Amino acid sequence: MKNITTAVLLAFVALSVIYVIVQQSRNNVPDSSDTATNQTDTEVVNIPEEPVTDPGMEIQNADTPEPMVVNNPEGPSERILVCYFHGTARCYSCIQIENLTRQAVMEGFADEVASGIVEWHEVNTDEPEYYHYTDDYLLYTKSVVVSEFRDGEEIRWKNLDRIWHLYNDEEEYITYVTGEIEAWLEELEGA
Repeated sequence: MKNITTAVLLAFVALSVIYVIVQQSRNNVPDSSDTATNQTDTEVVNIPEEPVTDPGMEIQNADTPEPMVVNNPEGPSERILVCYFHGTARCYSCIQIENLTRQAVMEGFADEVASGIVEWHEVNTDEPEYYHYTDDYLLYTKSVVVSEFRDGEEIRWKNLDRIWHLYNDEEEYITYVTGEIEAWLEELEGA
């Protein structure tokens, strides 16, 4: 009887662990408790600059992306970077999130993108030179991160954690991302 009870309890624990893992992988949603984090000593360099001109364009994966110079003397000293971080393996949801974020940035902030105040980047964190972003931004899944830079130094950043809840609703997703960027631009102008 004791062996049967032990076996049943072990089976229950194993099923509970499997259930939790399946639920987490289905949700694939970042923890909302770390939505905003200030970084003071981090300087982001080597963000690949993708030539983005059309929000509906196909995804481009450059074999050797050109590093971006954050401290660009010809560009604005204050700027907002919107980065989509992904891995090499990409599902429909991941591609949808990238496309919707690109659309929100390119259509919602065309003037700011043209002037260099807002920049759009997509970064493959599976590439060895970009591994560090996983630790820098506490990434554990595909993510959209908004960063503020002043004179080439990253002042603060935020992981937009609601993207995984909203990617099936294009209008609400774009409203969310656009609203976040607008809030950052307002703070940038007020600084």
